[in-house]
Amino acid sequence: MQENTNRLENGMIENYGVLENGLTVYWTIGLNGGGINQRHDFVDAVKKTGKVKYKRAFEWCSGPGYIGYNMIDLGICEHIVFSDLYEPAIDFVNITAAKNNIEGKVTAYLADEIKKIPTTEKWDLVVANPPHIFNQAQLDVMKDDPEMKDNIRILFDIDYKIHTEFFQNITNYLELGADLYISGNGIHPIINELAIAGGLTFIDYYPALQLGIHAPHSKIYHFKYL
Repeated sequence: MQENTNRLENGMIENYGVLENGLTVYWTIGLNGGGINQRHDFVDAVKKTGKVKYKRAFEWCSGPGYIGYNMIDLGICEHIVFSDLYEPAIDFVNITAAKNNIEGKVTAYLADEIKKIPTTEKWDLVVANPPHIFNQAQLDVMKDDPEMKDNIRILFDIDYKIHTEFFQNITNYLELGADLYISGNGIHPIINELAIAGGLTFIDYYPALQLGIHAPHSKIYHFKYL
């Protein structure tokens, strides 16, 4: 996906890229947490180990929706649901839906916790590239730098708080047999422990090559709701 840039009348930078089957994804500065590079890794994992087709998929910590929109562009799911705690991310999720005339296939929630999403939602596929740095010392180095504020929001989950809330509540939204593919920076046993305690079954780890970028520790965790 080649990145293109527009400058809007209000001065905002709008980036966009066209996916393989023609869907155009839109975003702006401070929204890319790596999903743009990992989207093929998720597709590969789903195609090799999941179902041919899903009805209603969910992208957690979606940003502007690189991974989820790639799923719907390739016909892997019929409907895609997004959630993020950052309002500009959800704004651009909705911009992408509107500009591609697929509003009927897209739902978006501005929510900082899974449990704040209506429980009428039921998903048979979950994909996510959530914050994946858990080290307080790394955060301390960056937190006073105003230029790093987006990186802090996107990258850090100190004490696994975001993951804990997710795994405690996600099964309330899952169809039986649902697949979950969650990326992470390496293998963290506590993530498996949280998932299992929340009612999921660990299946395997898959490589996340990030479109050829050197990322030897990146993994995609595969869980199922059985």
